[in-house]
Amino acid sequence: MRALLLVALAGCSVSHPYLVDAADLAQLHDGGILCGTRQKDGQRACVRGETVVRDSARPQPDGKVRVISKTHSDTTTMGSALTWLGTPISVAGTLLIILGSGSAMKGAGYAMALSAEPVMITGTVLWCLGLLKHPQEIAP
Repeated sequence: MRALLLVALAGCSVSHPYLVDAADLAQLHDGGILCGTRQKDGQRACVRGETVVRDSARPQPDGKVRVISKTHSDTTTMGSALTWLGTPISVAGTLLIILGSGSAMKGAGYAMALSAEPVMITGTVLWCLGLLKHPQEIAP
């Protein structure tokens, strides 16, 4: 339970690479906006200045600079927490099925293992959706 609380409090972050102009990066301040293109799909995007990891700046052959934008993701954090919550319940249920003596113990094991599956599936889906989102982006 402490691990779940730690994950929820610490949170999870997502990061995505962007290609930006070197001049725009040099003029950027924390409250500003940095516009460029997503490296993954070439779409134009703007990110909040405070999400840019300045140490990640790498010049590219075409004159652009590759930077990483990283920020907290509520969706990824919730997905991680649900997955970590369901996993020990499922493992405990599986152990009761395997090691349980008597039908009551095995029945409890089946109930535990099966009840944890929707939690873990929901967590995995949220985790993946959180990684696909771009919470650091804003409208230009």
